[in-house]
Amino acid sequence: MQMRQIKLSGHTGFTLIELMFVVVIVSILLVVGIPSYKILKNNNCLVTNTNRLVASLQYARSEAAKRNSDVSLKPRSGSWRNGFLIATNELDFDGDGKCNANTIEDIDGSGDDTCTADATMKIIELGCIDVDTNTGLQIVKVDAANTLETTDFTYRSSGRLTTLSNNRQFGICMSNYTGSERGRVVTVSNIGRPSTKRTDIANCPMQGADF
Repeated sequence: MQMRQIKLSGHTGFTLIELMFVVVIVSILLVVGIPSYKILKNNNCLVTNTNRLVASLQYARSEAAKRNSDVSLKPRSGSWRNGFLIATNELDFDGDGKCNANTIEDIDGSGDDTCTADATMKIIELGCIDVDTNTGLQIVKVDAANTLETTDFTYRSSGRLTTLSNNRQFGICMSNYTGSERGRVVTVSNIGRPSTKRTDIANCPMQGADF
């Protein structure tokens, strides 16, 4: 019985040296790419949340003028990093002795006729928040002496700030991302206009010396 010969094709696969070369190349790409990705992610978080804070301040200022009433920016759940609440007092515009449900007087949408003090009119959520309060996005507010505080930030109907809100600043940063121009400071002038600048930081959350 005659045996048939089967010829194999010329493909012999990768050699060990070729595989090692590929592993080295991939390792180099990971070493270079991962830090770059983290930097890009942190920068995006800083820009996005700084813009969100500035937009919230501008919204509160415009609402104060429109409603002819004080409007406050408040820390959500007692911390600025958790987001913001924009609040004002419900007012009886038509003088009927109540704040009518489902009208402009019912700011918090409660559906009742009670004029609620410090009613929440808008909730601002932030990104890049970590369950661990020591990691991820960090936002703090300082007074004129650069002392940390969590008090409300309030606009009057004129668009200017209340006395207790004058000369306040917000500091925004990402944990484990410190150094040259890796912090953001939002300063609100006494006439109520916010401005932003980059700053060098040694700590995150930012401390008084970082402002």
